[in-house]
Amino acid sequence: MQGSAGRQSISIATLAALEHRRRTGEGQLIEVAQIEVAACVAAEPVIEYSMNANAQPREGNRSRGHVQGVYPTAVDDAWVALCVRDDADWARMVEAMGRSDLLRDARFASAEQRRLAHDEFDAVDADWTRTQTPLEIINTLNAQHVPAEQVLIPESMYDIPQRDARGFYEEVEHPVTGPHRYPGWPFRMTPGPRRHHRFAPPTLGQHNEEMLRGLGVNR
Repeated sequence: MQGSAGRQSISIATLAALEHRRRTGEGQLIEVAQIEVAACVAAEPVIEYSMNANAQPREGNRSRGHVQGVYPTAVDDAWVALCVRDDADWARMVEAMGRSDLLRDARFASAEQRRLAHDEFDAVDADWTRTQTPLEIINTLNAQHVPAEQVLIPESMYDIPQRDARGFYEEVEHPVTGPHRYPGWPFRMTPGPRRHHRFAPPTLGQHNEEMLRGLGVNR
């Protein structure tokens, strides 16, 4: 099975089968083929191997069309992601870095050359980013229309105004830990519920009595 994608496929199919049984009284056979799950999340490598017998290596943060990556900054444990899409991006980026000499570097003369010299590209970027704060990097590159953004850490996930505006987080009162904001669904449905969390997570043994009573167990 292909990790979480496979588990999600089985879960969805099982729920659909249970609903079908509830409506019709008939059971269903569920089959989840590994190749089908893999094709959903990694179609291009499957097609590439099927057509050209070419097994693609892992690319990590890299992309076939762009040179990009995640780089350290002058602030501990603060990283920035940036992407150079074309020659115009590269020219603006080296200007922002104050490294116009890189425009004459044959390793970075074209998109294909930059892709082949991705390790050297990463080293050049990291040498510059680690001398700047994340905000300095983002402001400098965005002013040059080069895509760049700070990598979020878990602690900062609750400080995104757009998510608050969409009502993504909902405050729930827990009897032990008190009020906390919890993530909701990553989508909205109309018509649909205004809140996604009906109640706080249960405490240890909170529902023991009703569950045991339902099973016919008496004290």
